Amino acid sequence: MAMRVKSALYGLSLSIMFFVNQSNGQEICAAPMEPFDIEINKKQEPDLYEFVRSQYQRYLEEMETYLRCLEQERKFGLERLTKINKQSQDKFGDDAVFRYLVE
Repeated sequence: MAMRVKSALYGLSLSIMFFVNQSNGQEICAAPMEPFDIEINKKQEPDLYEFVRSQYQRYLEEMETYLRCLEQERKFGLERLTKINKQSQDKFGDDAVFRYLVE
């Protein structure tokens, strides 16, 4: 029984974290799949317990990667926004309207 549960959990808990390269070299950030919240008795099911524990560890590590990816995307977005806003102001002067304060 424990082996079937372990196999099912493993199949369902494959990471969804992936990066897809776009033509501009940027990446798409995708959050990892959360681990399953199941109760396990460490003494009765040591292998299953260790497997589920490892899934939680994997999630935490992938979440760090995901957050770093989001931070990189935020930085890229702000740089791009600043560049395009400047181009807009250079081209259109007072007619350039932007409602977001660029830091």
